[in-house]
Amino acid sequence: MTVARLAERTTSDGVVVRGWRWGAGSAYGVLVHDAGSDCDEWRPALAAFDPDAAVFVALDLRGHGASDGEWVVERAHLDVEAAVALADDAGAAFRFVVGAGVGGACALRAADLRKPDALVLLSPDPDGLEIADLRAPGVPKLVLVGSHDARRTEQAAAIARGSIGWALVAGLPTGDQGTRLLTGSAAAHAQQLIVGFLNECRYQSGAEDAVQRGSERP
Repeated sequence: MTVARLAERTTSDGVVVRGWRWGAGSAYGVLVHDAGSDCDEWRPALAAFDPDAAVFVALDLRGHGASDGEWVVERAHLDVEAAVALADDAGAAFRFVVGAGVGGACALRAADLRKPDALVLLSPDPDGLEIADLRAPGVPKLVLVGSHDARRTEQAAAIARGSIGWALVAGLPTGDQGTRLLTGSAAAHAQQLIVGFLNECRYQSGAEDAVQRGSERP
């Protein structure tokens, strides 16, 4: 992995959120941790992402880790918006967001303010937010969930049903949820699904170098 650099942004409501940025490339991936965690949640899962394929940023949500403010789930989507704004400032050709648990719900809400090219949701948890506010119109979505947990599986299905636009749900045969889907027994399958989904979305978006070498379209 390339050397991580500090990242910082002030949200539209004045909260400073901080984290890390690493990688290189014309694509830009935003990683959103679950509530009660921080951006270090992503460290064990970094092997799922190629640092030469994109720039990645993981910011602590407000009230978590190094970020300022108090945790209010109804405002946390502004933190994700701020992270995606970093991609816009960098002139990214393709922008995607990967959200775990409550972070997935925040990513869906943020898409109404600053629309990414793709969303990957790992066991998304609405945490009291209305499904009607988590529709992210026009944004392709991949929803992964550990199928051994009936409640989380139904949450994932409900989010997909409420989505406006393309939403693919994949239940993986494990009890792992969130970022553990990228490190546990189903990690290889999860990584394969994510890479294929993002390559397809990048190709469809018309971004430069849309697909990986060896998978070019005719």
